[in-house]
Amino acid sequence: MKNFSLLLFVAILFVSCEKDHGIKPEDVKKEVSADLQGKVWTAYSALIQENSDQHKALPLNQTVFNKFKFDGSVIEVESPSGQKTRYGYDITNATRADEDLPDAYQLTMKSNYTNFYITVAKDYSAAKVYLTVTNQDKTFANYGVMFKQ
Repeated sequence: MKNFSLLLFVAILFVSCEKDHGIKPEDVKKEVSADLQGKVWTAYSALIQENSDQHKALPLNQTVFNKFKFDGSVIEVESPSGQKTRYGYDITNATRADEDLPDAYQLTMKSNYTNFYITVAKDYSAAKVYLTVTNQDKTFANYGVMFKQ
């Protein structure tokens, strides 16, 4: 009985230790940043929804951003006019409680924009930028821009 109790204790210890090696969000961000360092993503399709209207296609020269790239721990975005802005980000859908990585990473951007985030496919084959721009007169526009490397 003593041996059985010892064996049971060791088994429980291994099971609890195995769960303790979950995904660490900071490690996912480091891995994604390293994998995509310097890669340029270019827009190929864009949609806009203004106020309560349905989504409609938007010419790429009228989007808020038409290129972005990973530069260290920030993402540099470029507007159609060539203006570049850098934003910090966090990967918000890979948590310590997850056992598997998500199919698409959600990168929440650190900015003053409402609902500004990028989703990147786990295999890095595609990305989408989502952004809500609110004007002073309380009108808004939701942008969805699809990107590829």
